[in-house]
Amino acid sequence: MMGKMKTMLTNERIQQEKDRRLEANPIQEETSGDNSTSLLSHSVIDSISSLLTSNQSKWLKAYCLYGKTPSEVAKDEGVSISAVKAWLRDAIAKLKKHFLLKIF
Repeated sequence: MMGKMKTMLTNERIQQEKDRRLEANPIQEETSGDNSTSLLSHSVIDSISSLLTSNQSKWLKAYCLYGKTPSEVAKDEGVSISAVKAWLRDAIAKLKKHFLLKIF
């Protein structure tokens, strides 16, 4: 009984955090009409995704555009959470390397 209550509270806290992120960042909302900010966001993400593997790109889009956690991405993709965290870690390393090379 205590475990179920803790799980429910954790899930509620996660949902509240997602809602707060969506309210704070309207770029994540669906593109409608002439909202060029949202279009730019999607185009930037698509451009960056071209530097990444397919799985790394899945993580980037799920996180940046939809605010999903690694566990949600893992569930959606049918893989382990550690696999998604590896995509995340490798994507960040690849992007750091790419952008640092462009700067220097």
